Parts: sequence; C-alpha cells; structure tokens
Amino acid sequence: MANTISNLVDKIKTILRMEKKEGLPSLAEEEKRLIEELKKARQKFNTADEDSVDLAIYELLAAEERLNLLIKERKKKQ
Repeated sequence: MANTISNLVDKIKTILRMEKKEGLPSLAEEEKRLIEELKKARQKFNTADEDSVDLAIYELLAAEERLNLLIKERKKKQ
C-alpha cells in the first residue's frame, strides 16, 4: 500500500510539472481546488464507517500530499 501511495505521489509530481510548463490553472485556482479537495477528504474520513475507513485514510493522505507538493513548488518559485 505504501508503494501505491508513492506511485500516486510520483504521478502528482509529474502532473504538477506538466501544468507548470503548459500554463494550466493558476496557482490560486489550484490552491483553492486542492484545499476544497482536502476538506472533502477530511469530511469523508470523519464520517467513514468501518468498511471504508482505510480508503478514507488514503484519500486524506493523498489530498494532504498534493497540497504539500503545491506549497513546495510555490516556495521554489519565490
């Protein structure tokens, strides 16, 4: 499972690099989208039942990591 998360993180990094080159959504738009995604993942985790809690945890971790990656990318630009 850790390998799956690692693969997901690598894919996200690749996408962020492509978006940066292609001039896709602005950082402000992307930040808003990722923050909203994180809020939804937290809500899903908070309401998860026993059968879906593992999935909710992975989705929450992935949402947090996507936002962290965006923040790191932004710091590099400054």
